[in-house]
Amino acid sequence: GARMNQPDLLVRLVVAPTLGPREVLLQQLRGTSNTELLNFMSPALARDAVELVARQPPNVLAAMRLMRWWVTQQAWPSAQATPPPYLLELLIMNSALVPTASGKPGQHRCIDGSKGLAELVEATLDSCARLPELHLLWEGTGMALFPPSEVSATLLSQKPLVVDPVNPCINVA
Repeated sequence: GARMNQPDLLVRLVVAPTLGPREVLLQQLRGTSNTELLNFMSPALARDAVELVARQPPNVLAAMRLMRWWVTQQAWPSAQATPPPYLLELLIMNSALVPTASGKPGQHRCIDGSKGLAELVEATLDSCARLPELHLLWEGTGMALFPPSEVSATLLSQKPLVVDPVNPCINVA
């Protein structure tokens, strides 16, 4: 049946500053410990995050759509308890990673475009259950737009840790 009085679409508008080239922005992000400033500047990398998600194979995109739908069907105790869509997308991408023998230097895992939808969703739900112990840096995947050395010691000490593959200053978890 149709659900009454619930929006079909939720839009979140974030205004992103233009701070110059990506390298300049990352230098500014790394140079601040001010959380408000980090939150203000981070949307400038939104295009990179959108492109990262858009590059995923059809099976991964389908799992992302299914998980986003699933989240809307749950009775979460609060908005803060609802998993953010980007976190779910990153967990799905992580679930799609498999060892590779590509021979590319530093790349040890890659996205498997043949994993089934059920397998991806099950692995993602397992990651959600293990979230408190998760430590995800994207090292060896070719997905992060920065080397692991750019992640600060402060961020590395956080638990759980799911580093944003486009922003080494943000823990998405």
